[in-house]
Amino acid sequence: MQFLVDSSYFHHHVAKLRSTVTKPRSLPFKDDAEPLNELLLIGRQNVAAMENLIAVAEHKRGGKNEYQRLYMAAKRKRDRKVLELEALMSGQPVPAAHRPAVLKQQYAVWDKERDAMLKKLGDTPWLGRNERLKEFWERKEVEIDALIEEAKRRGPVKRKRVVHVEQQPKTSFGKALVAAVRGKTT
Repeated sequence: MQFLVDSSYFHHHVAKLRSTVTKPRSLPFKDDAEPLNELLLIGRQNVAAMENLIAVAEHKRGGKNEYQRLYMAAKRKRDRKVLELEALMSGQPVPAAHRPAVLKQQYAVWDKERDAMLKKLGDTPWLGRNERLKEFWERKEVEIDALIEEAKRRGPVKRKRVVHVEQQPKTSFGKALVAAVRGKTT
């Protein structure tokens, strides 16, 4: 059962279990997957029992993957908000090359705040600690949203005008060319 939960080929194994349960002499799983043959034998005696065990495995798999998926989705959402706020404050979008540096700088500040908060908690049980971390990130989301609204309320920041200075040629040929274009002779 644990092999099925941990397997990266979970869906393939389940499909194979369901398709071979009606074949009386087939034991298709070999090597590392051989424990699944036992689940197949259970299914041949009682298909509902096998389906129940597959449902338990799906439930056990879902918790681990679901937590990670939700955590990363929330992190990506925070990252987008930080970049949006930076763009509103600077008056221009953050270039792709600078995004990791902006996020790294912001997370350095947040990590210090988070560590200080966890230090205050001391030996809080795991569930209490996780609940405080969840509240911490929710508070950060609210703070970012408020800052974005404030930046939008103030209106767009005017971009500074960039003046491009043309570099003068340093060779004598280049100087003569510039002088000729300007109508002077050397």
